[in-house]
Amino acid sequence: NNTTATDLSFGAGISSFGDVIVTNSLIDSNSTAGANSVGGGLFVRSADLTITDSTVSNNTTTGGASGGGIIVANGNLLVMGSTVSGNSASGQAGGIGFDSNGNPVTATIVNSTVSGNTATSFGGGISNVNGTLNIQHSTVTNNTAPAGSGSGVASYSDGAMLIGNTVVLSSIISDNTN
Repeated sequence: NNTTATDLSFGAGISSFGDVIVTNSLIDSNSTAGANSVGGGLFVRSADLTITDSTVSNNTTTGGASGGGIIVANGNLLVMGSTVSGNSASGQAGGIGFDSNGNPVTATIVNSTVSGNTATSFGGGISNVNGTLNIQHSTVTNNTAPAGSGSGVASYSDGAMLIGNTVVLSSIISDNTN
């Protein structure tokens, strides 16, 4: 239950520029506020993030920023057997935000639930910009973003509003709203 409230705040719960492994944990009710703040729950840059059997919930970021729950830039992301729920961003990526920044990195979500997250820009549940996104045996439901902006999943390639490099396997993506 941490808050960072300055411009360019990073990861109120966890902020790292090195690899992070989160196992059997709860990251809940953290918030960043201020212009360009990111990652209410977790922020990882230029490194890899692995979340296993954990819950990331009720985290927020405000000030037109991104990544209410999780934001990973320039690194790989693996979410396994976990729940990302009830997070919000006053920009993109209510639940999970992933941006490759042009690097060959991948976000993989396996046997997990992404539910009840909200973004005011795009990617209510999951936002992928320029990376490879794999969703396997997971549920993405009841997330919210503006019309045509990927309430459940927004996956863009090279900044275009097109689905890019996304694989959905044996998963449920439903009941997301605008």
